[in-house]
Parts: sequence; C-alpha cells; structure tokens
Amino acid sequence: MDTNDLKYHLPQNWILTSIGEISIIYSGGTPDRKNYVFYKGDISWVKSGELNYNTIVKTEEYINDIAIENSSAKIFPKGTVLVALYGATAGKLAILGIEATSNQAVAGLIATKSVCNKYLYYYLMQKRDVLLQKRTGAAQPNINQQILVNFTIPIPPLDEQYRIVEKIEELFSDLDKAEDTLKDELQRLKIYELSVLNKLFRKDIEGWENFKIKNLFEFISGGTPSKKQKQFWNGNINWATVKDINTKYISKTIDKITEDGAFNSSVKVANKGDILLVTRISPGKVAISNIEVAINQDLKIVKPKYKEWGSEFLYYLFCAYYKQ
Repeated sequence: MDTNDLKYHLPQNWILTSIGEISIIYSGGTPDRKNYVFYKGDISWVKSGELNYNTIVKTEEYINDIAIENSSAKIFPKGTVLVALYGATAGKLAILGIEATSNQAVAGLIATKSVCNKYLYYYLMQKRDVLLQKRTGAAQPNINQQILVNFTIPIPPLDEQYRIVEKIEELFSDLDKAEDTLKDELQRLKIYELSVLNKLFRKDIEGWENFKIKNLFEFISGGTPSKKQKQFWNGNINWATVKDINTKYISKTIDKITEDGAFNSSVKVANKGDILLVTRISPGKVAISNIEVAINQDLKIVKPKYKEWGSEFLYYLFCAYYKQ
C-alpha cells in the first residue's frame, strides 16, 4: 500500500505525517580519539553496536564536557529513540534509559509532546525492512538523516498511542514467558534424558557384564601444529578442538589446518562415525564425527574393540557418564 492509499485507510482521527514533523532528529559525533583526555569522564557515549532493541542504561565508553565542546556529540535526553545508521547494524534501535551522547553512526529522535516515544520506537521496529530499502550509497548503503526526516508514519491520538504500546508490551511479555517456559521444559527434558541414560548404563542389569573402560576401547590423542608456522594453518583439513564439541554431530570445525600442519605435528585424524571425547577443559563431553577430522590434544578418538558397537550406542553410553 503506497502513501496515497494509506491516507484513505487510516482510522478516524489518525493523521499521516513524517518523522521529521513529529520529532527533532540529531546525529552524534566522535571526539578526537587521539586525545585520550576526552574519554576520561562520566557522560555516557553510545556506539551503534550497542543498539539491539534494548533500553540503554549504561554504555561501554564515557566522555566529558570538554569532548562535547570539541566535537559534534550532543547530549540526548532520557527517552530518546536511537537509530543505527551505518553498516550491518543499520536500522537497529534502542531507547535511552539515561541521558547520553552518541557517535555519528547513531541518530537520536526526540519525540514531540504529541507523540509517545515508544510508539515511534515500535513503529520503526516493525518498519525496519522498509527503512533499509531507502538506504543510499554504493559501497556501503547507509541511512541518512534526511531519510528519517521524510519517513512516513501514521499517528493516532495520544491516548490511542499509549494503548497500542501497552498491547505490544503485553504481547512481548507473554512471548518472554513462553520462551522461559520452553527453556525450562528443554532443561527438564535434558535432565530426564540423562536420568534414562543413567538408569540404562550405570546400574546393574540382569544379563549385562561389567568391564573396565580400558579393556573395551582404545583412546587416541591428537595434537596442535605450531602456531608460529603460518603455512600450517587455514588449509582444507578440519581440525577439531573443545570449541567444536557442542552438538551431537560435528560437520565442520572453526579452525582448519594444511597437510604440512598435519604431517609436522602429532595430529590424528578421526574417520566419519568416530566418537570424539573431550578429556580436558570440559572433560566428558562427547560428539560423533560426521566428517573426517583432525583433533588436538584436548580430544581423544574413541575406538571400540568390538566393531559391532555403533556410534549412536557409544555416544549415549558416554553421555550417561558426563556430568554438566
């Protein structure tokens, strides 16, 4: 629906206007980074990376009055709607829960008395995709102040704005509660899964025999190529560490090594279907390799002496003994 059509579909007493008509828009500034004195203060200074649909009550960096006098940074009042203008964060929002300044990658929208700041905030949140389509620039399209000034917004009466905000926040609250409930249920499911595994593998069951682990498995350690040798790294061989043991299956690794790196170190390679066991840092964590993968010294490849034991069986066997 374009702007002309929207005019005829607005409820009675609503108006169609622009953000520049219902707010004062400022952009921030960055004090000279070479003058470290500017950054010894107690005035909050917001960067665009801190905007993530949140209420900002503290910042990563602070400046002082001298910095404001010597830059284009401005103090925004509490309640200002912040909009990120550049790069990957463009269009992200926050509301100031404190007085603060910002850098030039952030615009501050100070709503007039006829507009609820949270109504403006939630409207821009819902319209982020539309806002991003209006970006300008070839190499890295950005939102500029004029785009915000001209951006269309329907405005209901003030009491209706507050009712809309109240309803939105009620729905968000219900969503948060649902997410918390889901997390609780997933945790209960994990605990139940572990209890089932414990009952199955850690208690005497008629007809089952007890063995020492060392009599059933061979454990093969890995290694790390020299970090000083650049030619050993960023190759095409997957190289697993504890960081990669987070899910049941490993299908890729964070780091990769070269053939020279594997040849000139104590690296060992696990086959697809092998069990990988963490022995240091988070001992007991386990995963199934879905690929051929080299391992470092914090992991061991578990090789069963009875070939008929499948990977799934061994995975759950070791899970039963892992204490989180």
